[in-house]
Amino acid sequence: MPSTPRLHAALAPALALALALAAGTAHAAAVQTPCDDPSYARDFKVRYPGEIDKLWSEEQKQRDAWNLRADAISRQVVASGAASAQAQSTFRLELAKRPDIAALDAQIAAAANDFRERNVALQGVSLISPLDPMRPNRAWCVMANSALDALKSKLTLEFQQWQLVDQALLAAATSRGVRFDP
Repeated sequence: MPSTPRLHAALAPALALALALAAGTAHAAAVQTPCDDPSYARDFKVRYPGEIDKLWSEEQKQRDAWNLRADAISRQVVASGAASAQAQSTFRLELAKRPDIAALDAQIAAAANDFRERNVALQGVSLISPLDPMRPNRAWCVMANSALDALKSKLTLEFQQWQLVDQALLAAATSRGVRFDP
């Protein structure tokens, strides 16, 4: 078990984020959210892990589908003789370095980090929830929703990135005289 000073130091960034988020949600108190309903807030605390699991599962399924499509396009280009397997593989690697695609990599990494920080900050909610004694689960619910929004933002950016990759693969195939029908 870490000593108390080390535990405090380890949780300090999470608590700072938790307090900042709580201040932001307190400022937006005029806006009605589902978390204002005590039963919703309490139930959401139980549903939260399942919500994350569902998003991760959807992300993995989508990533698998994108990879299968990219592989199918590449196989068709190679099978048509328009490019060698090595040349197509090199093209796909170079595609990842394209500025617009690489920029999305940075945004995806930032969104993933934002989600992790918000998710870790949930550990500090019990320390700030006394600021809202009438609804002890509200702060947790609001912050958990914020974490889910950050995860959804990451997934949206990944979708944008895969659209660019898909368009580039299709355009390159077309320029080589290869038509891809999914």
